[in-house]
Amino acid sequence: MSYTLQDMITDIRNRADLNNTQFITNEELTSYINYSLKELHGLLINSWGGDYFLDNVEVQVPATETAMSGTLPADCLK
Repeated sequence: MSYTLQDMITDIRNRADLNNTQFITNEELTSYINYSLKELHGLLINSWGGDYFLDNVEVQVPATETAMSGTLPADCLK
C-alpha cells in the first residue's frame, strides 16, 4: 500500500478539522509537507552521515516468477 501526497493532505485536514475550508490551501500544505521532509532528511543525515540513503540499486525480476527472496545490499539502510 502506498501513501500518497493526497493521502497526507487528507489526513492533515482530518486531524486539524479543516475538511470544508480552504483556509490553508493544498499547495500550502504541500509546501509544509516538503519542508518537513527536508527537515527529516537533515536529521537523518546529521545522525547517520551521508551514507544513510542508498544511491541506487538494480533488481532483476523474472517475468515468470510470482515470488522472490534475497538479501538487501549492505548499504541499504542502517
